Amino acid sequence: MNNIKHNLVSNFSDFSYSLNEGNSYKKNFGILGPFEKWGYKMKSCCPEMGGEPDSNSIVASDVSSDLPNLCLKYIYGDAQESDPIYFPKDAFVVSGDSKNPVIETNSDVRFWDNEGNQSNLDEFINSFIESKHFQTPGDDASGDINTVLEILGMDSPIGEITKKKDLHWIAKLEDGTEVELKKKDAEDFLNILKIYLNSDSYSPEIEVYRDKPGFETVFNTPRGKFIRKTGKLTDLAKDPVHQYLFNASLKKDPSLYQEPVINYLNSVLKSHDWKPGSSKQMDSFTEKGKEIDQLKKILSNTLTEENLDELYAKARERYSIVSKPRGN
Repeated sequence: MNNIKHNLVSNFSDFSYSLNEGNSYKKNFGILGPFEKWGYKMKSCCPEMGGEPDSNSIVASDVSSDLPNLCLKYIYGDAQESDPIYFPKDAFVVSGDSKNPVIETNSDVRFWDNEGNQSNLDEFINSFIESKHFQTPGDDASGDINTVLEILGMDSPIGEITKKKDLHWIAKLEDGTEVELKKKDAEDFLNILKIYLNSDSYSPEIEVYRDKPGFETVFNTPRGKFIRKTGKLTDLAKDPVHQYLFNASLKKDPSLYQEPVINYLNSVLKSHDWKPGSSKQMDSFTEKGKEIDQLKKILSNTLTEENLDELYAKARERYSIVSKPRGN
């Protein structure tokens, strides 16, 4: 018996939508989310029910069969199919037309309480979206630059684009910011991206480099340079540390993003092994120590050294007391 939950509600085009329901660029590809309380709504096509798959929709299979899992994949490039990913059917609520059903994560099941399961769907959706970005014709960079601006949350429109040479462009935004894009070839999305505060800037405030298999981003903040690595470009929009650094680098107010970074630092301090006993534990102690030091330095863009030392001292007092005793 098929145990997937159905709810016959309005079509995807009728969804109420706001920025609180996730990144707006995802909506262009039939996806809402992730929501504040994690979850997604996705427009899909179902070939087995007569839907015609296309590159702008997620393809859902086994929706109405008695099989226990729902299969999701997408089409990219020259009609190539992505690797399929499978989820339990009761992890979703399906609504709308059977040919093009709307699939929504079911918050009533424990499956999504697992961060690994959430991450699997996050990565699938981000891969689907990024597969669309890599198809912009090589002689026109406006689509690629607009996509990056949306991912990074920069809402200023492009004023003009100047092609410096093959695969190299400078875009001037209406707020005065300049964006430099370099590609390796016409099929490339980006190889190097640099963001300057204005046309008088001698060096970029933010630099993004393709560093296979992911990306390396350099943030030049008032309190120093910070290098962060991500698997996907869309990860920059999800990580509060990146959002904080992004605003600090562009001389905006990073304090709006300060609290999530403090919470993250507290979580690192809580998991820190304050009394390492073995060489393996000492390695972990050293790596965690480096991460703690970097997070403190990042937060120095909005917090005083006294504030940071107090935060660290309180965490050490609280968490070192509850450290597990060493075995024999």
